[in-house]
Amino acid sequence: MRAYIDSDILIWHLRRESEALKFLQSMRKDPQNILCLGALQRAQIVFFMKPHERKDTLLLLSLFETASIDAGIVDLGQICIASFIPLMASTSQTPCSRRPS
Repeated sequence: MRAYIDSDILIWHLRRESEALKFLQSMRKDPQNILCLGALQRAQIVFFMKPHERKDTLLLLSLFETASIDAGIVDLGQICIASFIPLMASTSQTPCSRRPS
């Protein structure tokens, strides 16, 4: 199964958020998952990374296939983020309350 991961989750992981790390580890453990990232999500991360973040960011991104985006892929991405929101709710954080700075 192609698992499309939202850029917020990757940003949280890069910022050492433990729930994001747990989520990504659980996704990687399932051998049926193919971790994917949309081209726009990759651009969002790469365009706004700081020079000192380059090495870690590119290493993380190397774990993902970067896919072209269409409406079907965007709709499938919602399923993935919906499974992550309960994890963040346990720490009072949601995608709406945790925007990258």
